[in-house]
Amino acid sequence: MTSPTIAKPMWLSGSECKVGILYLAAIAYPAGLVYDAVYRHHDHYTGITSWYGLASPSAEVIAFMPVKDALRYLTGAYYIEEGYQADAAILPWRDGEPDAKAPQIAAAPGSYDILTWDEEFGWSTPIAYCRGHIPLEAFLNAAARYIPLTRKTCCRP
Repeated sequence: MTSPTIAKPMWLSGSECKVGILYLAAIAYPAGLVYDAVYRHHDHYTGITSWYGLASPSAEVIAFMPVKDALRYLTGAYYIEEGYQADAAILPWRDGEPDAKAPQIAAAPGSYDILTWDEEFGWSTPIAYCRGHIPLEAFLNAAARYIPLTRKTCCRP
């Protein structure tokens, strides 16, 4: 389990969040709540800020937190560094070549990205600077289990 000194991250609400940062989002659909990793995007032409990649008009982000906060809680560290103890983590960071068949959350010092493989172009983000990766599905499942959005945990504006 993660160190007891790492506080469970709080869910946030509202529209005041930074663009270009990867967030763990709790998304309400008519069929239920879904967790996903999404970016906040600002369109300079229209002036509209929105959640990048939400294609369904019925989808509504009701709460979010920076992915880095969720990762630190679940893995025990922002990325793999000297002295990292994977056996103490809820969800350990992995190193080496990621599985090309599944999207990964990849960490580089100071940033996070969704890593995908393309047969023609290779990795969507250079993995040379990757300091750890986690299958996206495993991350979202762990977030749903260990950092669920509830009335008690939601939401700090």
